[in-house]
Amino acid sequence: MVVLGSSAHFHATAPGLFVGIDLGTSGLRLVAVDGSGLAVATASQTWPVAASEQDPAQWLASLEKLWKPLIRELPGPVLAVSATSTSGTVLPTDCKGRPIASAWLYSDRRGSELGARFGIPAGWGLSRWLWWQLQGSTDCRLTHPSDYLLTALGAKVGWTDHTCALKSGYDPAAGKWSLALAAGVPAAQLPAVVRPGTVVGTLAPEWGLGSGVKLVAGCTDGVAGQIASGALAVGQVCLSLGSTLIFKGVSEAKIASADGAVYSHLHPDGRLWLPGAASACGGAILEKFYPREQWEELNGCAEALNRPTGQTAYPLATPGERFPRSGADFAGGLPDVPTEDPHFYAGLLEGVAFVERLGLERLMALGMPVQGALLCVGGGTHSEVWLRIRAAVLGRELQLPAQVQPALGAAILAAAGVWGVGVAQAAARMVRLDRQILPDAALAAAYEAVYRRFLERWGGAG
Repeated sequence: MVVLGSSAHFHATAPGLFVGIDLGTSGLRLVAVDGSGLAVATASQTWPVAASEQDPAQWLASLEKLWKPLIRELPGPVLAVSATSTSGTVLPTDCKGRPIASAWLYSDRRGSELGARFGIPAGWGLSRWLWWQLQGSTDCRLTHPSDYLLTALGAKVGWTDHTCALKSGYDPAAGKWSLALAAGVPAAQLPAVVRPGTVVGTLAPEWGLGSGVKLVAGCTDGVAGQIASGALAVGQVCLSLGSTLIFKGVSEAKIASADGAVYSHLHPDGRLWLPGAASACGGAILEKFYPREQWEELNGCAEALNRPTGQTAYPLATPGERFPRSGADFAGGLPDVPTEDPHFYAGLLEGVAFVERLGLERLMALGMPVQGALLCVGGGTHSEVWLRIRAAVLGRELQLPAQVQPALGAAILAAAGVWGVGVAQAAARMVRLDRQILPDAALAAAYEAVYRRFLERWGGAG
């Protein structure tokens, strides 16, 4: 499915536009924004995901299909382009940047046993690259999807950014491919590493935008989403609540947990770190019990209840959790009322908020600073009652950015490359807030006792 669109207004004060490309598992999205972050045109295409590998030619064909209609809509010149893609996905390319095999998604488990010998998680691209070594091809280079697309657009060959490189065996603290080399990957197969926002070439003429359009190194989609949220200063936190719950922060020191559930990307500007973690708890539990078309009515019922409900659920759609609890068989627990009772639905909303608070407290215990309002993104922000519950349980103001797609994060990187400024500085100019949710003091006080009972029930580490 292809979707095209444009905004009704263009910020005339912006001298040029920036294009961000987001290559996801199930589709491609393009956005063109002006220097204030206002989107002036978008284009997207989706495709079914039937396997754990994909043909890079499909990505390029989709980009070509969306590119011409998008640039026809643009009300001004494009200054730069950048791209983002999924973390942990890799593909082999030749010396000219052309694919020589399929791309292996982060969900592919080839090489997981090989990787385990070196302590490499199965979801890391390095595990699949070790498997590729056994297939007999040595004349190749490890490449990430965003690198491939930018190279196809005209960027030089043989580079990657430090966020994509992390799960391919790069140590951003040391600035070396330490883990990849220790696992036996030949140095000749490993690209040079640059910071996101680094200019890596110019757009080729055949893409129809003339000369001088800069191509700028991108990052993983997770980091791009954080850039788009504006959470790039020490103490800022972005909470993404969709099917799962993702925590992203900013710290001066690298933060990690012994089990790997918490790890840190190097900040796009260097010096700082972006600690993060992910919980399996989230909106998926709502889909398990209720069709989406009922959610608006259920939210209304939950709004009408006296809250707190008193429930202390740790709601998981399926067994298995990594953070803030840990255990492959950990199944959590549901509200102890019938599913048709409005207190069950409201108890699920509260349970996710309790897990969210527990996650923040665990990250703070590891040394991650949390200061001021929390930036909230994801599908969970569409529920007003859930936002109020979360604000009360967390005891903090929630701020909702106007748009948080990874494609916007890529566009911000493009702008940083052209302006010659840090990514945080570019984001400060281009990220817009939609609204704020203040915690209700009385409700926050009422939730304290319930949260203490939640901790007594679920606060253990295992």
